[in-house]
Amino acid sequence: MQTFYPGAGHTTDNIVIWLPKAHVLFGGCFIKSLEAQTLGNVKDASVSQWPGSVNNVQTHFKNIKYLIPGHQSWKGDTAMLKHTIDLAKKGV
Repeated sequence: MQTFYPGAGHTTDNIVIWLPKAHVLFGGCFIKSLEAQTLGNVKDASVSQWPGSVNNVQTHFKNIKYLIPGHQSWKGDTAMLKHTIDLAKKGV
């Protein structure tokens, strides 16, 4: 198991958890499911840095098989990364 700090996003100190043998990434609230229409609670977020931080995840983890967001369904694998970036760029 690995922890990785990609940068600020949902919080300034959020991390993701990587299980390399299973190719599973736990993104927590930092990664939004495809059902999410907003970023949710952004009280402690750094919305402007969020897209770049998700890009850091994309660069660091090339072989994600399963991506687990903090809420809702985890269907959609790495498409959730782009969806999270899109939501953050819109600021919603």
